[in-house]
Amino acid sequence: MSAGPIRIGIAGAGFMGQTHATCYGMIPGAQVVGISDVRPEQAAKLAQAADARPFDTLDHLLDQTRVDALDICLPTDLHEEAIYTAARRGVHCIVEKPIAPDAESARRVAGKIAGSKSIVMVAHVIRFWPEYEYLKDAVEAGSWGKLAALALTRVSPRPGWTSNNWILDPKRSGGALLELHIHDSDYLRRLLGEPEGVDSCGVKIGGAWDYVSTNYRYPGMAVSALGGWNMPANMPFKMAYRATFEKALLDFDSTRTPTLLLYREGHDVESPAAPRPNVVSARSIGNISGLDGYYNELRYFVDCVEKGIAPERSGVKDAVATMELLQREILSAEQKLH
Repeated sequence: MSAGPIRIGIAGAGFMGQTHATCYGMIPGAQVVGISDVRPEQAAKLAQAADARPFDTLDHLLDQTRVDALDICLPTDLHEEAIYTAARRGVHCIVEKPIAPDAESARRVAGKIAGSKSIVMVAHVIRFWPEYEYLKDAVEAGSWGKLAALALTRVSPRPGWTSNNWILDPKRSGGALLELHIHDSDYLRRLLGEPEGVDSCGVKIGGAWDYVSTNYRYPGMAVSALGGWNMPANMPFKMAYRATFEKALLDFDSTRTPTLLLYREGHDVESPAAPRPNVVSARSIGNISGLDGYYNELRYFVDCVEKGIAPERSGVKDAVATMELLQREILSAEQKLH
């Protein structure tokens, strides 16, 4: 890249666009220069906060402002075309998960941008979340022996913060399974690889999955994940895991302080410190518990753009494989509905 900051355009000024803009403001070498949104007042509001220019369409942003990278924070059904738009112009991009609404379209995206000079990363943020990275390091190091069991949880009130409630429209999103539970399915692939099989059941309302529970088949381990956004409105968003090792139990709960607890025979309960970035972490609208993972993720993306290297940690190939795993879960759950 040329000297100077990486110039970032953000497509979408909703809560995720706001979250990403806040993080870029703390990343050395990154500068948000343009914000696009079909709601001009939203684009103007976020652009003012980020000291950037507002635009009413993505094309206007890319036509009228030089950007090195595009951050796509649009509804899921708009991801595919926005990725193509960036790739056609030779602009690098990071796109919010999921990469596309289903496995077939995810494979289509991967095929169409194959050979593009644009760096494309998919924002699977849990791959960058401190407590989840702490667990991954412990598994790989064998700190407390082999992992015997892992149960993951991700639950939330029904989202009401998206524009025109697009996230609740089954034609635009896949419901909680593809917008919420996907985090844990993707993380399991990063942590343990592809499962040999899945057994899922769920609740489907209005054509979209509101809740899902899956058992994943890994040799010698009991692994499960449940997630849904059919919780009462006054319940806080919660992400959690309980990892049982041969010699210890590691318990994470985002609603608790401290979030991470370690239990070992013959020891007092410990509170390990997961490495955290030096950022001002705060809650935002939507179901996020802090900025640490988002900062780590976007810092990694900016570093990839600066170095001109593909994002090994969260690339398109991985994103497609995660969508294929979710398709297996959907097929399993669908069988239970009949």
